[in-house]
Amino acid sequence: MFFYEILLDLMDRGSLSIPDVARLTGLHDSTIRSIISRKSKSVALDVAAKISKGLNVDIAVLNGGEINNHDIAMLKESFIFSQGEQRHIKKYRALDGHGKRTVDFILDSEYERTQQVKMWEMSQSHPHCEDVVSMRVYWESAAAGFGNYLSDGDNFETREFPASAIPQKADFGIQISGDSMIPNILDGDIVWVEATPEIRDGEVGIFVLNGESFCKVLQISSKRSGKMVSLVSHNDAYPAIIIKEHDVLKTVGRVLTI
Repeated sequence: MFFYEILLDLMDRGSLSIPDVARLTGLHDSTIRSIISRKSKSVALDVAAKISKGLNVDIAVLNGGEINNHDIAMLKESFIFSQGEQRHIKKYRALDGHGKRTVDFILDSEYERTQQVKMWEMSQSHPHCEDVVSMRVYWESAAAGFGNYLSDGDNFETREFPASAIPQKADFGIQISGDSMIPNILDGDIVWVEATPEIRDGEVGIFVLNGESFCKVLQISSKRSGKMVSLVSHNDAYPAIIIKEHDVLKTVGRVLTI
C-alpha cells in the first residue's frame, strides 16, 4: 500500500478527520490534505515521524506493515486520552469493585469542589459581572463527524462564561483549530455560533462538507451555468473550496464573533 492509502485506512479505522490528524501530529491541515489529494506514495521522513508519533502507530505500519487490532485500539485511545490519562485508566481497570467505588466517590467529590472553586474565582475576576452562563463548547475537529453540533454526544464540554461575554443569539461555542481564518480567528479561539440552516452570502459560518468541519466565509457567485458556491478562508494561503455537484454541504450556523 502507498503512504496515502495507509493514512486513509488509519483515519477510517480511528474515525479521524483531517483536522484531527493535524491536531494530533502538529502538521498543517494543508499538509495532510495534500498527502491525500495528491495520492502520495511516500513522504519526507520528518512528516512520517510526526504522523507515527501523533497517531501512536509504529512507523513500520506507515511503510506498509500490517495494521492489527492493537494498533487501532491504541490509535483510538490516544485520540481521546493523553498518556497520563491512559495510565490512570489502566490502573482503574485493574481495581476490584470496592476500589472502583472508592475512586468514583473521591472523583465525584473533587469534581464538585473544583467546580465550586472555579465559580468563586470567576466571580472574583469579574466583580462587576457576576452573572455567569453555562455554554456548550465543541472541539471543531471532534465534532466534525457528527454533522450536528447540537446532538447528544461526547464531542463537547460545558463551560462557565461571564454572561456579558456571550452574544445574545449564541447557541454554542466552537474551539477552532488551524490558521485558515487568521488574522480574524486564531488557532484555539472560541467562536460563538447561532444555530441556523442558512446564512447569507459573505457571512462567516460553520459548515460540514462531506463529513468534515469548516469555519469559512460563504461565497455565492453567479455563472452562466448557475450559481457557484464556495467556502473561502481569510488566510490567502488557503484556496477557496468550490462545492461540486455531488458534495454534501450542511450549514451548522452563523459565526457571531470574529
